[in-house]
Amino acid sequence: MRKRLTVRIWSILSIVAFSGFVLTSCVTTPKRGTALTDEERENAKSSCIAQYTVLGALTGAASGMAAKGKVDANAAVTGAVVGGISSFTLAWGKCIEQFSDVRVYPVASYQETKKAINYKPAQGKVMKINNFEAGPERLVLGNKLKIDCKYYIMQPEEEKETEVTTNIMVDFYNSETKKWVNVPLNINIVKTVDFGTNKLENIIDIPTGVQTGNYKITVAITALGKTDQKSKTVEFVKV
Repeated sequence: MRKRLTVRIWSILSIVAFSGFVLTSCVTTPKRGTALTDEERENAKSSCIAQYTVLGALTGAASGMAAKGKVDANAAVTGAVVGGISSFTLAWGKCIEQFSDVRVYPVASYQETKKAINYKPAQGKVMKINNFEAGPERLVLGNKLKIDCKYYIMQPEEEKETEVTTNIMVDFYNSETKKWVNVPLNINIVKTVDFGTNKLENIIDIPTGVQTGNYKITVAITALGKTDQKSKTVEFVKV
């Protein structure tokens, strides 16, 4: 009997996995940089969130039954509710490109930066974040999170450009387990920028369905084989 039950649960999980593949295969979102009207952007947000939230609820329902070790309506409903609560935040992470507006631009030349930080050729290649802000510190759901990151890239030879990779990561603090849980995002920006000082600005819409609580926002900049990163904690609250 136990073996038959296990087979049934794994059959359900297999169906969920297949459903997830079908749903995620059908999720079509505009590529980063695509010009959209306000209406088109809102439609893209809603469509992406809806599809990933359904996937999260399906996964939650199956996980609820697997955790209880039995196939019944109560286990499925409990799992679906748990999946529904967390799935919107996960869906927001999956659809982050639709909620995010990114700009990268120079703010000081190689020579200006050299003077400002007293850079010496003996220092070799240098890549450093010299200012990072994420806020407001207490953000009401339905508003925007603004990320400002200023960094400089220097090397002994003055050249025009170099490639920079920026990763933006978000972790949610689970107050029950007292651990940070990663919210999978897709903010990985590769740009060719000038040597000297550059600034990244990222404005992210935070929908009202995202979970309240503390979030750690981390920006990691990689260039010239070196990486620097900074983090800030922001509390998401309801009105």
